[in-house]
Amino acid sequence: MRNNCVGAAGNSGVPGIVGTAGEPGLKGESGDSAGGAVYTRWGRTTCGSDAVLVYQGFTGGSRRFLKGGGANYQCMAYDAEYNSRNTFFANISSIVGTEYETYNFGIFSSSARNQNAPCAVCQAKTRSSVIMIPGKRNCPTNEWTLEYEGYLMSGFSEDNGKTTFECVDAQPEYRHGEGADNDGSGMFFNRVICQQGVPCPPYKSNNAITCVVCTN
Repeated sequence: MRNNCVGAAGNSGVPGIVGTAGEPGLKGESGDSAGGAVYTRWGRTTCGSDAVLVYQGFTGGSRRFLKGGGANYQCMAYDAEYNSRNTFFANISSIVGTEYETYNFGIFSSSARNQNAPCAVCQAKTRSSVIMIPGKRNCPTNEWTLEYEGYLMSGFSEDNGKTTFECVDAQPEYRHGEGADNDGSGMFFNRVICQQGVPCPPYKSNNAITCVVCTN
């Protein structure tokens, strides 16, 4: 009768010689061009810190004294492109240039009043988040990069339409030759009302509210 018992395992052999390393693979494409935090710098034509300019434009908005239209400001590209074949529509909304309605408060230069506001769309390629903080002049921690500081501005409280609050650069530029008082779309400073649930101090009733734009 055949014996089906298995014998004991033998000792392991000596490891073989390590083979030659293969050639390096192809380098992948860099993702820098598509990533990063994107923000609009209102009131300027350049970007802060090490951010890259995506495009320059002018600040557009709906006319102040109309009840309808858009609520937010738009950074309108200078080099407009059109697709529609029509040159006029009967029932449309309108975008006009946005003026600094800053008067003589001693915050912006007196020459800025009624001038049209430019804007710049910027990309911080090495960062992924952007935040605007109203009421601050500095970023939260050292992990955040200051892009710019400014003043919290919006449409006038007695206008028919509402606008968004935006952080306008503390050192604004303006479009020369556009100083006519058109009362189209406007940017006004904001203050708090201390009797309406606002902690005073640290807020003050008659000071223009500041703001800061930070990336991380």
